[in-house]
Amino acid sequence: MTSEPRQRQTSLLGKPAAEIPEPNLHPSLTNPHLEPAPRYLLLQFGGPGKTVTTLSFEVKEKTLIGRSDVVANFMPDLDLTPFGGQIAGVSRKHANIIKREDGLYIEDLGSTNGSSLNQTPIEPDQLYPLRDGDEIELGRLKIVMRFVNDPE
Repeated sequence: MTSEPRQRQTSLLGKPAAEIPEPNLHPSLTNPHLEPAPRYLLLQFGGPGKTVTTLSFEVKEKTLIGRSDVVANFMPDLDLTPFGGQIAGVSRKHANIIKREDGLYIEDLGSTNGSSLNQTPIEPDQLYPLRDGDEIELGRLKIVMRFVNDPE
């Protein structure tokens, strides 16, 4: 018998563990200090000197954010058209909000006008952690994200 610990490797569909890709987190996120995923998100549209409109929705595993297209019969999970999405340059399939065990993330889907998190542009197809009070900008549409567990 040897005293060395036995190493185990996990495989996925016959691939060695070394070939299994890690989650596509942005490289700058070495210690993101995430908050637990809330049950609901409140999205606040508007800002200083403007009327603030609040939209509440229950957090799902993945929520597609964008704008509707009646001609193509397309409707995202969260339609920003009524909040000025088209005028602000929100793409039909702009971003995903993704719920994982360790929190919520935003992912730009290669949108035409891009996305930012707290005034910092984000790269497409990368996951960026969200925290209560973060401001996202989809195209030119600014939204403050509020985490709540009870929508009332």
